[in-house]
Amino acid sequence: MQKKEERSRKRALYDTLTPKEQEIAKLVAQDKLNKVIAFDLNITEHTVKLHRGNLYKKLGVRTVTELFFILKRNRRNRLCH
Repeated sequence: MQKKEERSRKRALYDTLTPKEQEIAKLVAQDKLNKVIAFDLNITEHTVKLHRGNLYKKLGVRTVTELFFILKRNRRNRLCH
């Protein structure tokens, strides 16, 4: 039960991300490099790193894998509602 509550909490936290953080989260989960994300969004690589750090902190994740699973579950839940 504790894992289910943790997943629900992280899904709710996803909604606290700014639109730019959400956009970067999706690109990171697609395994894109910071340099590529910066080029695609026409921002600096430093800005990508700042957004990435902020979104990791807000979501309480440490790896791309954790981020990927949060995004996957979040997407699945939105499609079901």
